[in-house]
Amino acid sequence: DIKTWKIDYIDGNTRDSKAFKREKNGLATEHTVYSNLTTIVNHNKNVRKFKTTTDVKPPLHYVTDVVDLSKYEDSIVANNVKVNYSKYDVEFKYDKEKQRYDRYIKGSLHQDYFKKEVFDTKNILVVNVKTGSVAQYKDPAGNSYLDLKNIGSGDGYYITNGYARKIKWTKEARNKQTVYKYEDGTVIDVNDSNTYIMMKPVNQSVKIN
Repeated sequence: DIKTWKIDYIDGNTRDSKAFKREKNGLATEHTVYSNLTTIVNHNKNVRKFKTTTDVKPPLHYVTDVVDLSKYEDSIVANNVKVNYSKYDVEFKYDKEKQRYDRYIKGSLHQDYFKKEVFDTKNILVVNVKTGSVAQYKDPAGNSYLDLKNIGSGDGYYITNGYARKIKWTKEARNKQTVYKYEDGTVIDVNDSNTYIMMKPVNQSVKIN
């Protein structure tokens, strides 16, 4: 797909390995290679020379005014967001002081391995998608790759500042951006900060309370 769509990329496995380094952290091999944005940007500038500007508009409509979902009649309280992925849960808990959601994985606070900083987010998009498998491609263990069927439409939630509203998403084609709207057809405004998009299989549960 990278070749088909002519996507610029930095490859830490082979050709761009000098932009990465391996750390002894006691984890499985696939979780020991690290880099940082400064290194990647400099590697591109000196080696790859890919474009660093684009005419493509961001897929989300960020705004500087505070998005307060609590004022809508169809909003629900969202201090805790728990999504089931196969054999484990991902959970976000709202911190009112920070006005952000801390991420938990398998019941434990998710932190940066070295600095112990908590992974958190201002916005969460839960996107319900159908899933399948890509039989013609196998991973090293012989398993088929997961196919996320995100072309078409579906539902989900936009969550921020302790509240959630139901949304509808649409994506016309692989080379088109996903559009997120409320059920009344209004494109969602997103609070100005980072956003965590959770593409959840339709047959897995989500609990918001």
